[in-house]
Amino acid sequence: GLFPHRTVERNVMTVPLLLGWDRTRARARATELLEMVGLDPAMAKRYPSQLSGGQQQRVAIARALLPRPDVVFADEPTGNLDSHSTEQVLEILRRSVDDLGQSVVMVTHEPEAAAWADGRHTAGCGRTWSATPIWPNCTRSRAPAAATGRGAAAWGWRSRAASPKRWRWR
Repeated sequence: GLFPHRTVERNVMTVPLLLGWDRTRARARATELLEMVGLDPAMAKRYPSQLSGGQQQRVAIARALLPRPDVVFADEPTGNLDSHSTEQVLEILRRSVDDLGQSVVMVTHEPEAAAWADGRHTAGCGRTWSATPIWPNCTRSRAPAAATGRGAAAWGWRSRAASPKRWRWR
């Protein structure tokens, strides 16, 4: 979550400052990413309580993308959003793969969100299945997300540039 006592800009700059970036570089990159996620630069001085849920989610994504990690892990990033905000968040994550060369690994219960992925794995009943699961020994009440809306689907986009040997903060 976002720090409620910090402005949007300070929330986004948190990780780079902890990594030793100078404030000028962190601020410039924060401004760039806030624009990338579709937030007006004037919002940088607002606090999280002054933003909608979708705007707060986009600030959190900007904070995750700012230090340019090779892999972004996202746990239910669209869980509490309306359909319009959900689509915006998924477009942002897609752009991080296409434009920034990052990989995204997401856990979701939403088949609509999983449809944006390049690859998908469905989990449930202590097993992992491919995108088209078959559950011969699994009762319907314990079936994975694709069948019942329960369980979790781990999915993601993988950039061509990312390699497990290079996963590190830049």
